[in-house]
Amino acid sequence: MNTNQAEPRISVVIPVYNVAAYLRACVDSVLQQNYPQTEIILVDDGSDDASGAICDEYTSADSRVSVIHQENHGLGHARNTGMRAASGTYIIFLDSDDLWRPDTLKTLLHAAEQHHLQAVVFAAEAFCDGVQHTGGPDYRHTAQNHIVKSGTDSLAFAFAHGEYYAQACMRMYQLDYLRQHGFLFDEGIIHEDESFSFLAYLKAERVMCLGEQLYLRRYRKGSIMMQPDPFRSAHGYCTAAGTLLRYLQAHPADQQEKRLFFLQIRFCMQGIYRQYRAAQKDKQKIIEDTKDTIRQAYRSDVFPVHYRLLAMHFLSGYLYWRIRCASARMRSKLKRKNNA
Repeated sequence: MNTNQAEPRISVVIPVYNVAAYLRACVDSVLQQNYPQTEIILVDDGSDDASGAICDEYTSADSRVSVIHQENHGLGHARNTGMRAASGTYIIFLDSDDLWRPDTLKTLLHAAEQHHLQAVVFAAEAFCDGVQHTGGPDYRHTAQNHIVKSGTDSLAFAFAHGEYYAQACMRMYQLDYLRQHGFLFDEGIIHEDESFSFLAYLKAERVMCLGEQLYLRRYRKGSIMMQPDPFRSAHGYCTAAGTLLRYLQAHPADQQEKRLFFLQIRFCMQGIYRQYRAAQKDKQKIIEDTKDTIRQAYRSDVFPVHYRLLAMHFLSGYLYWRIRCASARMRSKLKRKNNA
């Protein structure tokens, strides 16, 4: 094994919470990488199963692995804890029930070093473990691969081609770049990566996308994404939108950036409306929790003027979204019919 200390070291941050059944496979997929210069930071976020003991087991067996035990604060807080402890040239996040292919780190490092990148974006493959596929995204990158672009240009292209994914685990970053900008995950919510991933992509000066599906994302019973909670989900989208709006207030943006903020904040608004529609008992609670942020978003200068009318009442925005959805379905149906 090559242990040349001059090689750039990669910090791998793995938040851990009650994943004893999957944790060994996850950590082993990192230890078995064909690039050895890593530090693996396990953040045990108050697990009450055997996960904490498994973390300790790995720290005793391999000097590359360290563990931080803390009270439960959620995924965003755990990732921030790991990011603050990291000391590598690059940092990458891995969820503790997921896996990497053996050449993941070597592939990412080669691209980052060869092209002096602040961010490397890569693809993932979803697989099911005891559940049916939810019909979600397939996490592929088929466009703009192996081309160096600015973050704004790359992000705009990704949005236009439906290949922007907010999942934090599908990027590797220069650690100093993240720290210089002060980028952190929203804490205490789900959808904690909606603001972080967007901002860290947007502000990078040199970005490259890779088409290789290096990340293996597990769909399993009991995971956060498989436990629907409309209020919690709507609250997470609302928090992310608020973070983006505050960033806009504090940092000037050109027209291209404003267009991208519009798309991402609108996505958060639509997420709120989707959860409102799905809610059985918390509809009014969702309205009260999100209406002020929605009003602030629609009145910001990144949204076209007609959105000002939607800021008057939560249900006006919701009905507008329903109409847009119905119109999109009709256009899609007509397009399929014409192509038949």
